[in-house]
Amino acid sequence: GLGQVIHVRQRRRQLRDRVEAALARAGKSMSTALRSLLEQWLEFGEDGSISERLSDELQPLLEAEKEKAKEIAEILRLKDLFTKPSMWMFGGDGWANDIGYGGIDHAIASGNNVKIVVLDTEVYSNTGGQSSKSTPMGAVAKFAQAGRDQRKKDLGAMAMAYQHVYVASVAIGANYKQCVEAFAEAEKYDGPALLMCYAPCIEHRFFKTGLSAMSLDQKDAVECGYWPLYRFNPKLSREGRNPFILDSKKVTGDVMKFLNRQNRYAQLVRSSPAVAEKLQGELQVYLKQRHSALREKAAAELSKEATSLKDGLKQAESAAEQVLIAFGSDTGVTEQVAKKV
Repeated sequence: GLGQVIHVRQRRRQLRDRVEAALARAGKSMSTALRSLLEQWLEFGEDGSISERLSDELQPLLEAEKEKAKEIAEILRLKDLFTKPSMWMFGGDGWANDIGYGGIDHAIASGNNVKIVVLDTEVYSNTGGQSSKSTPMGAVAKFAQAGRDQRKKDLGAMAMAYQHVYVASVAIGANYKQCVEAFAEAEKYDGPALLMCYAPCIEHRFFKTGLSAMSLDQKDAVECGYWPLYRFNPKLSREGRNPFILDSKKVTGDVMKFLNRQNRYAQLVRSSPAVAEKLQGELQVYLKQRHSALREKAAAELSKEATSLKDGLKQAESAAEQVLIAFGSDTGVTEQVAKKV
């Protein structure tokens, strides 16, 4: 995937060189319309939608004027590169966390404009349901029949540590809007992007529903804090803002009810109740701690704003001015900040 991205980038650079050369050597022989479109492409060629429109307009003109100069004919030969392609890599959690992790780490660390989607089923789905580093604590899978006794690898946190990688955790059935926004932001971001998608799998063995209610399973996973929704956009930090946005701010569901609806957790309860209670209890504690840590991470900017507001209120108080603070909040975060003030 990284090789293809670099290959296309190099070929588009070659096209850019050809366009610049054609404008310099054969610009006078071109029609005004062709020359104008080529100049626009040099300026906006890295924008996907604009480059697609320009490509549609350029190709018939290049075809009509290819006999005027060899430079125009050379550009026509590379016409498939006028539109900036949207290039994405797709893989599962075993690939992303285990056998292919070194490749992903190399790709995102390189800084190249690579886009990666991880369909996280929390198990090796295609090869028979073996445990992966994405398998959560307390879940039963092949090679972890007694329940996995380690925490799930936090791929998102490892990618965010680089500070230049766009990272998002999404679940389309839980929040369609957030999922679409994450993909759009990742595509627009000039740099590496990693999106992790919660993907219920037949290996989870949901009782009664199977995979017929995937979207509802995703919704329940988010509401109980099992799967967080967030976006980390390094572009925001360059604007002096908090790059981390937590989209699942409140935990309202019962994580144990969610776990017990899946046979991968419930079978451990049947076979080894004491082990299940220990591991799934530790998982529940970990999920609460993780959610608290994510809330603190997302509230960093709010704390700065609250401090700034307090300073302003002190100045107003010293000037004997009356101040009314009004707030609106659907998650409770703004209310907390208002009360601190």
